[in-house]
Amino acid sequence: MGARSSNDQTPPRFGGLLSATTCAPGARGALGSPTRFLLRWRPASDNETAAAAIRYDVYQLSEPGQHSFGHPTYTTVAGVTSFTTPPLPAAGPLYFVVRSRDSHGNSDKNSAEHEGRNLCR
Repeated sequence: MGARSSNDQTPPRFGGLLSATTCAPGARGALGSPTRFLLRWRPASDNETAAAAIRYDVYQLSEPGQHSFGHPTYTTVAGVTSFTTPPLPAAGPLYFVVRSRDSHGNSDKNSAEHEGRNLCR
């Protein structure tokens, strides 16, 4: 993609999270086992950073629409288009937003939020 500019301020183009799913038998509840969620998205593109070098910041909350985007809950390795959470408590719903970040630290501003869905109940 050519020489990198030290003053790049253009964020990646990214459509955001497509799905957040798990497969846990029964309803999630206080007596349930911790659950891992699989998050999926399409790759971001950027004016200077190759898709294989873009990282993704994952934000997780228990209330919809309450993401502050100050500090991500998780950050992926570069170039991936999915992420599996560590085991999460089974009580209550969980919501996720994923944002892309280029090699200059520019982050997109999408707010595509998905509630974690259990496909096996």
